[in-house]
Amino acid sequence: MQEFEAYLAILFKFLAASLLIERILEYLDKIFTFLGFTAGNEKLLIRLTGKSLSPEDEKNRIRVKMLIMQTAGIISGMAICYSSNLGIARELGFASGSVLHWWDIFLSGMLISGGSEPIHNLINFLKEKKDLLKKERLNLESQRNGNPNRGISGEQAEKDKKQKFPHLRLSYNGGLYPEKPGHGLRKSNPRFIVIHHSATKENLSFKQIVEIERKELSNEKGSYRLDPSFHCVITRDGRYHNYCRWDSVGWHVARGSKIYNSNSLGLCFVGNFENRKNVKGHNSWDTNPKPSETQIDTGARMMALWRYLYDIDEKNIVGHRSVKKRHTTCPGNNFPLDRLIAKSTQILNNWLKQSTIKRELDAFASEKYIYV
Repeated sequence: MQEFEAYLAILFKFLAASLLIERILEYLDKIFTFLGFTAGNEKLLIRLTGKSLSPEDEKNRIRVKMLIMQTAGIISGMAICYSSNLGIARELGFASGSVLHWWDIFLSGMLISGGSEPIHNLINFLKEKKDLLKKERLNLESQRNGNPNRGISGEQAEKDKKQKFPHLRLSYNGGLYPEKPGHGLRKSNPRFIVIHHSATKENLSFKQIVEIERKELSNEKGSYRLDPSFHCVITRDGRYHNYCRWDSVGWHVARGSKIYNSNSLGLCFVGNFENRKNVKGHNSWDTNPKPSETQIDTGARMMALWRYLYDIDEKNIVGHRSVKKRHTTCPGNNFPLDRLIAKSTQILNNWLKQSTIKRELDAFASEKYIYV
């Protein structure tokens, strides 16, 4: 973490220099334009020279202008670095001494001559990496403290703590693998929501659900190819756990006539809600298995959010069993699907009536890893 802080501090020094270069080049560009050095001031050029430019002459003048601007940027950058004793190699520890090497001045001048955008991109990249390392550290600390459920979903807990969207009571930061988009990015945003159950004991944590999936999908050598299935998992305690990135393809359904992985979101409720004894994989330990009310509440809120973000109608929310006939009975015959859908509609309608929540919804829509 300290190393990232040091790199950011170095880049901020060069950011100030690159902003100065941008102002210098903007002023130089205005001088060229005033003198008729571009086609943008053709009338002035005709008045000064008595003739207009041919298309080829115009292209040549633009090329010359670009060359002069780039050369001026590099020379100005080198002058700024020399006068301020600012060298990228020395700052990074690749060179030492109180006097800058000529090649350090040249490299530093080249860096800032491109303006502030490249440096801004580097700063944003380092900030993202820093946040990711912080998240991983929090996960490890949580796991050491004996709370695996919080540890593996540390991004949710951190955002909840900050209350970025206090009225929605939902957050998202790319899921469990923000840097790895599952089975690839979608070509278009999702149009369906598919409801699942995990077909497991209802008291399993999110970490245990992921471990089961990891084990099932590991090959004979024990290696595991990243294969996140659901986009969100709701545990018995009503906590939500973002799993697969929302802008990427999960692996949660067999392809149906209208619904498939690339056009749908998968929402899984931990538990087994199938109680028919003649059905394979039914709940043999509970005769009346149902999701908890907190699961239903959280699931309905997540569905309402997805419906707002992707404009999904309630008729496009289905149980897994409806995707492909006779393929599965998921999420079980005892799952209250109609009540869940109705509740999500009620929540969404209530949200849209409240300006405070509407602002949070619009702010949520600007988060990363949501749209293709």
